[in-house]
Amino acid sequence: MRICCCIFSQDLVTSKGGVKLLAEVLFGRHHNNEAAQRYALSAIWNLAFSDHSRHVILETPGLVDAIRSCLTTAESPKTKEVAKGALWTLGG
Repeated sequence: MRICCCIFSQDLVTSKGGVKLLAEVLFGRHHNNEAAQRYALSAIWNLAFSDHSRHVILETPGLVDAIRSCLTTAESPKTKEVAKGALWTLGG
């Protein structure tokens, strides 16, 4: 039952525009610091476990490239780890 609730929550966040907001953080439109990017990456990674949310993430223009960019430009090993996890869960 817990898994269903989590997926429902992920889909709710996605349907309310959460992926777009997280993408804007990675694009640097509102925040340009690594901590904010790490938290956004972590949220994207968690959302990617839902089929619906994964589809929205993959269809958001430039988002996967922004995640890849964080993987190569981040200074913190933790940020790189979270970016790698998000990419792995997204299938790329």
